[in-house]
Amino acid sequence: MRIELKELFEEVDNCEECRISKNRLQHILGGGKEIGPKAMFVFINPTHRNITSKPEYSGKRFPFIGTTNLWKIFVDAGLLENSLLDRIHDAEFVINSIDEKGFYFTNLVKCTQTNADLPNMKTINKKIDLLMREINIVNPKLIVTFGTLPFGTLAKQKLKLSEHYKKQLKSKRLITYKSKNILEKNYKIFPCYFPVGRGRKKEALKLLKILKNNLNK
Repeated sequence: MRIELKELFEEVDNCEECRISKNRLQHILGGGKEIGPKAMFVFINPTHRNITSKPEYSGKRFPFIGTTNLWKIFVDAGLLENSLLDRIHDAEFVINSIDEKGFYFTNLVKCTQTNADLPNMKTINKKIDLLMREINIVNPKLIVTFGTLPFGTLAKQKLKLSEHYKKQLKSKRLITYKSKNILEKNYKIFPCYFPVGRGRKKEALKLLKILKNNLNK
């Protein structure tokens, strides 16, 4: 792991709010291709369903380890290989697979929740500096946000995903938006529906297939 990310994740693990609330679940860190990935996928927040968040776990921590539905969406979209589905409990294998594809996965907020509730804006505002620094270190060619919270936080604008979805289906090019001053740099953002749980699976799959077809252009 790059020293800059290692130092950043040490700050993440020293979260005062988690210590005060006696939250024993471990933080979920980002990972994958750490230098200039083709796409950085930004989800919302981890939950206890991620097996690497367990207090007794001592290996690498990464988003969605052990949860089948998310990985199947990425496989069905052609972004990841089908063989990954047999190894979704192996964090190191998943991280290496993401790296080989030129991707990086992370969350808007790294604190693991005991439920599936979305983080509130107070929590996001306290933690956003960590994500900004992570983006700056990794320097992705494109940011893909899942749901309106990550998009609104990084783009500083409201967006109706339903309108974006309709426009994207009619467009031959990938429709992106600009981020707002992430440590004096702007990035292209591609918004997507959250693909599992409270999200919209079918629409997310279509958007990810469009993304896949445009990544190497």
